[in-house]
Amino acid sequence: MDFKQGYIEDLASVGIQNNSIDVVTSNCVINLSPDKERVFA
Repeated sequence: MDFKQGYIEDLASVGIQNNSIDVVTSNCVINLSPDKERVFA
């Protein structure tokens, strides 16, 4: 398990590449994002 701190809309900024994660656990975060479409992209 590895923890990263960053913006959920821009995970590439903390070194997470597209299609490289199997599971993400997010508690009470997505509702705070102003760009929900980008979160789910």
